[in-house]
Amino acid sequence: MHWGRLSRVESRRPGQDGFVLIEVIVALMFLIVVMTALSAAVMAVLVSASTHRDVVRSGVESMHIAEDLERLQYGDCRTVADFKTAMGFPRTVSGFVLDITNVDYLKSRTSSTAEWVNRTACQAAGDQGLQRIAVSVTRPAGHGTESLPFVVRDRRCRNTTTTISEQAC
Repeated sequence: MHWGRLSRVESRRPGQDGFVLIEVIVALMFLIVVMTALSAAVMAVLVSASTHRDVVRSGVESMHIAEDLERLQYGDCRTVADFKTAMGFPRTVSGFVLDITNVDYLKSRTSSTAEWVNRTACQAAGDQGLQRIAVSVTRPAGHGTESLPFVVRDRRCRNTTTTISEQAC
């Protein structure tokens, strides 16, 4: 019989050992951890990109609001309801909900710092020609709300005196 040959075939030389089951399991676990980390990173990038897109879009919508306010004729001591009626608020544009939440009025033109007062004080002292309007922009699917302040200035001509080069006001 050839028993001697069989024992020589079964003997292993150092460095030629194969993977054992534990090494394979450890390698698979490492691969799973790496794949999980990569998928989490990709998801974080996608969520961040979506949020960034919404923030940029809300900025674009706020520019539209600023343009609408610029075209709107100034009115003394206007209320939130006055602005909502004049501008059609609240309104939804591409999933963004736009609304006017507050209006404040400049207390005094002569003060070195801007102080803002409520409508009652505006009516009592007279409109000073500057109104601060707070507009809220709510992103789609409830992903946050931003409050944006806009300042509207009275551009009406209060007197008809001639100033430079025959220009009135």
